[in-house]
Amino acid sequence: MKKNKVKVINKILLITALVLLFSCKSGDESDWFSGDFYSNDKTKLSSEIVDEILNCKFNPPINWSFQSAELSRKIESKNRFQDSGQKIFTYLPLYLFFNDSTGSLLSVGLVETTDSSATVESKMNNYRNLLSNKYRNDKLSMGSFTKSGIKFTQLRSEKETFVNYKILFTNSLNKLIQIDCTIRKEDLKTELDFLKATIGSIQLIKK
Repeated sequence: MKKNKVKVINKILLITALVLLFSCKSGDESDWFSGDFYSNDKTKLSSEIVDEILNCKFNPPINWSFQSAELSRKIESKNRFQDSGQKIFTYLPLYLFFNDSTGSLLSVGLVETTDSSATVESKMNNYRNLLSNKYRNDKLSMGSFTKSGIKFTQLRSEKETFVNYKILFTNSLNKLIQIDCTIRKEDLKTELDFLKATIGSIQLIKK
């Protein structure tokens, strides 16, 4: 019992550290890259999740444990951005998954803004620019690809011994969706297979 409690506490501390690591203010120009960042490997996937708020369905990585909403709220509090026009963008994670064996963390959620008049394209561009500016002192790369008729924008940043991926797309209700994944560099080769499979599983729910 005591051992399990310590294990849970250690997991919470690790997840919190990952959240803080890629939420700190960073102070080089971004490199653009191209290429399809997904796979169709269903052996890397768990059961499908259908979410009407996200207006899409996807499969999380197999054997990654689902985490509590409390941890999601910690991520939310560290992911508020304000542009030059005082418009606020907030990432609201709805799902959080954790790989107990490697410490990799994956979240999926909405990006909301206080700018009600913004178009879909302007929301995407403004948010991408805010992220690019925030992580400009990290080793940052950005790019885009298309899968199943969905256009994805990808941001990859490196900090210390971790790599973070942010995958952005809009659903059929014109809401901005973010997939956020942090992986240790030493586990990158194997963990990317799971992340790419999850991205490859994404499908929009038609209106």
